[in-house]
Amino acid sequence: MLLRQEFIPADGESVSLERSLLIAEHYALVENSIAVLSDLTKRRSYIFYGGLGALLGMARKGESRVVDTIWEEEIFERIAPEDLLTKQLDELKFFHFINRSSPSVRSDYYMECSLRMCDDEGEWHNVRHRISYFASTKSESVPMALCLYNVVPDVIAESRIVNYVDGSVVRVAEENCSTLLSAREKEILTMISRGKQSKQIAATLSISVNTVNRHRQNILAKLNAGNSLEACRVAEKLGLI
Repeated sequence: MLLRQEFIPADGESVSLERSLLIAEHYALVENSIAVLSDLTKRRSYIFYGGLGALLGMARKGESRVVDTIWEEEIFERIAPEDLLTKQLDELKFFHFINRSSPSVRSDYYMECSLRMCDDEGEWHNVRHRISYFASTKSESVPMALCLYNVVPDVIAESRIVNYVDGSVVRVAEENCSTLLSAREKEILTMISRGKQSKQIAATLSISVNTVNRHRQNILAKLNAGNSLEACRVAEKLGLI
């Protein structure tokens, strides 16, 4: 969903990469966090390491690197698997929330949750994760995302969306993702979850196998899933099927 946006600045307005990189670097140094700035237009991420990077044994404080993906896999590998799934589901809900918001206020929100991250010695640490989007006030797309990871003494009770400006809070659990998939996509995914093959689904719905396969690909893209089994698991977690 992030990568399928149309990145067309409105009236020549754009988000400055140089300014965004400076913000990410300062967050890492001031908060001793790991800061990841993902440039969605170029499918590239810039990772800045503060004290957390050194604590986990990933890099020295002040180091940085560039990776040709918007997914910070080396960080994901340190996160407890169940926490990673929850994080990604909550980010999907947050992006759904941002898409419904006016472009003029999209940069006013961040989403935060708690994670457990493992260091080189196998010790687990409580980490606060925040994600926010850098967007122009006029364009419909969000070209950059900033993720921050900080060690915290206590876990956050539940994931939440916070407004930077007025402090208002929305529980992520209350976010409704029912419109993420179309009615036909939900119908097909439900059949897939019951073990139906594309040919059987096509016969049941009186559509071609090619149409079924096209729907399957759209479902995988919308749910950021690598295969049908993973798509079914994500959809069940989101209450879509």
